[in-house]
Amino acid sequence: MSRWRHAQREDEALDALRYSIEWKTLGRSGTAVPSGTWLVVTAGADQESSWSQAVRGALGDAGVEVVPLLLDVTDGHGREEVGARLAEALSGSMVDRGLSGVLSLLPLNDVPHPAAPSVPVGTAHTLALIQALSDAGLRAPAWHATSGAVSVGGSDIPRRPAQSQVWGLGRVVALEQPELWGGLIDVPEHPDARSVAQLMTALATRVVDDGSPVEDQFAVRDAGLFVRRVVRAPAMGPRPEGDTPPRGTVLITGGTGALGAHVARRFAQDGAERLVLTSRRGPDAPGAQELISELVESGARVSVVSCDIGDREAVATLLATVAGDAPLTTVIHAAGVLDDAVVDSLSLAQLDRVLRVKAEGARHLHELTLEMGVELDDFVLFSSIAGVLGIPGQGNYAPANAYLDALAEHRRALGLPATAYAWGPWEGDGMAAAGDVEERLGRHGVPTLAPEHALAILRRPAPGRQATVMVSAFEWERFSLAYAEARRRPLIEDLPEVAALLDDGTAGRVGGGASASTSFAAELTSMPAQRRAAALQEAVRAQVAAVLGHVDHHRIDLERPFRDSGFDSLTGVELRNRLNAQIGVRLPSTLVFDHPTPGAVARHIGEELFGSEQDPAKTIGHVPAEDADDPVVIVGMACRYPGGADT
Repeated sequence: MSRWRHAQREDEALDALRYSIEWKTLGRSGTAVPSGTWLVVTAGADQESSWSQAVRGALGDAGVEVVPLLLDVTDGHGREEVGARLAEALSGSMVDRGLSGVLSLLPLNDVPHPAAPSVPVGTAHTLALIQALSDAGLRAPAWHATSGAVSVGGSDIPRRPAQSQVWGLGRVVALEQPELWGGLIDVPEHPDARSVAQLMTALATRVVDDGSPVEDQFAVRDAGLFVRRVVRAPAMGPRPEGDTPPRGTVLITGGTGALGAHVARRFAQDGAERLVLTSRRGPDAPGAQELISELVESGARVSVVSCDIGDREAVATLLATVAGDAPLTTVIHAAGVLDDAVVDSLSLAQLDRVLRVKAEGARHLHELTLEMGVELDDFVLFSSIAGVLGIPGQGNYAPANAYLDALAEHRRALGLPATAYAWGPWEGDGMAAAGDVEERLGRHGVPTLAPEHALAILRRPAPGRQATVMVSAFEWERFSLAYAEARRRPLIEDLPEVAALLDDGTAGRVGGGASASTSFAAELTSMPAQRRAAALQEAVRAQVAAVLGHVDHHRIDLERPFRDSGFDSLTGVELRNRLNAQIGVRLPSTLVFDHPTPGAVARHIGEELFGSEQDPAKTIGHVPAEDADDPVVIVGMACRYPGGADT
């Protein structure tokens, strides 16, 4: 009995780490329509054309002024080209009171980009559009439409999983550049009167007092308008009686990395017949020989091979080589590459590099095992909370992981085995151990996962038809305070822990929101110029100290470069968001790059608010506070100044 109770407690502890995505119908959605002036962006693809005509017609019928922006789908439009076309479109229209919103249909085009084959054209164009909108200084909420990128459950199939990459990118933009954010909407393949009306309702969704939409992730379906939620995953259920060793060959991509090595050890311990571990350097990877010896000593047959998982021909050769006396039965795709940057400075090359390994590697494994008739017991994708929640600084890693989640659902819909695990940070030598990421995670309510807990979940099949599982340790009181500091986040509000915090007023807007920034701005206005400069320096110091976890903000050296203080792309965005919320000024996500010391930031804010002559009569505080979320809390890997890291 005591053994049974111990096992039950262990299962409950594991279930507490598991979350899933649920789509719920939006109650009383009504028949609202947008108003004002809207920019509608397309690139001329077939599906875009039908939806473009339907959308422009519906907006026109509602009395909305439509400003069209058509990009030539055959051109490799980058930031500058899209910016020029945007300026041309706006100058040629009668936009005299600013834009009310932007609707982009660019994500509907998911053919490979000619200059970056791992990146769909729609994803590349969406990145360029977001950057161009930022360059133009527009603050209208931008909505991005996909079709078949997500599944709301049941018989709904994610027909075009590649388009889910825009959902990953969008979740990062929502945190890094909230002034540009409207939301994501997945629509049916072909428009009809009902689906177009539902799209109009989503675009006209109720906004909070800073002008931001309450809901920002929609799916338009025949059954209604759905919104996205994080919920507790179903319990794993009773343990199977006796452990059945994995049969045949287990293929682990990224097998010599920290997470891949953990997985290989666990499968060897469970009696796997044969293990094949791959990485770019194969047996020459650091620690590979030691890992081979360890696995062989445990009784496993082990091969470590070099394979560029982003190269389709190399993957085909690998799969052909694996065939033999122990046929391939299990694929675990744990390979990945980081090349982090905030979205405003993210390049197409960086996007291509990360997608090539994580997303294209998964696609190659999916398609080639089907083409070669490989009958798999398990097809496991190592995803990340980056794709589920969005992580500043990872505008390329989040799309890759969102794609893995969609691919798992796509395979399940085809009757094929697949599970994507969106992991939080693991203890040990994983990417979260780099720099001070672990310290920041703990400070904001996301402790690391014990590898033995993660592996126990991995070795237990997900219940029912569950294709995606988010696995992470959250301390919800701290996490929700950070994640919803400046605006509501309905995504997490159905979780019992967050709902309880909302009921007692603990969660969200702890920084005071727009009213707090307006109050501080009013105080600055009433001060003499010299005192105002000192007040801004103190404000910047205090927020720098908060980001770094220092108790005494007076120890912050105003002229010490952010680099020397340990700032990276994530902490830079966090500082920007905190200052935006406190002061009510629009600051770029590249703030610490452009103004490399706390003193320089304080001077820049003063110039933004009062001009070069610090004119106290200049109106301030009229700009609504931007999203002051502290989203770095959810990162499970090292984000830093742009540069690459392989896993």
